[in-house]
Amino acid sequence: MFNLFKPVFKLTLLEKVQFVDREHTAELLLKHIDEDVLPEFLGGKRRDSKGNPKCSEFLRFGGKIPEEYYLCHRPLLLPSDPGASSVVIGARSCFNYSVVVQKPGSRLSIEFRTEGASIYIIMLYRKFGPDPNVLDIPASDEYLDEKAEKSNVQLVSPGLRVQSHFAPVEDKCTAPWPGIYIFKFDNTSSWFMSKRLIYRIRVLEPEL
Repeated sequence: MFNLFKPVFKLTLLEKVQFVDREHTAELLLKHIDEDVLPEFLGGKRRDSKGNPKCSEFLRFGGKIPEEYYLCHRPLLLPSDPGASSVVIGARSCFNYSVVVQKPGSRLSIEFRTEGASIYIIMLYRKFGPDPNVLDIPASDEYLDEKAEKSNVQLVSPGLRVQSHFAPVEDKCTAPWPGIYIFKFDNTSSWFMSKRLIYRIRVLEPEL
């Protein structure tokens, strides 16, 4: 079930997800919730005023999702939209989009979708050089390997394959350091299929 919804989750959310089997669920919850607060059916001691261990008086289970939240009703990002662009990533190729961050704590906003198939995305970082006026920005088609010293990049966020041809992706994250942040869209695992990427990536002012 998780794999079904995984494509529409934010990258920052996916990093926080934990999988726990039924036998260890109560043990994990009780580390964070007092047993007098946690409902009995989840491993605590709490019941509602009717003695129901599921606490149905104040817990609501399921329900219909309002249609305004359906992703299919959202307008697709188009190359003609303000600040948006598109590029075709060839088979066995990758595409780097670099942004320059001058202020620590700036927010990076990313929106993208693909046509054709899923894409693997990874976020990398490169420090400014001794001369801040000379920016060492990688070429858009340069293959960057965070494990190779010659690439001169650090891994910021673990790589993730997203089904962005089914649902558009939107995310925001904080840039903790000044420097060059690189969004690497990797299609090197595809031997024959090119993919069209429509994207909009912006640097936003730090939140006060």
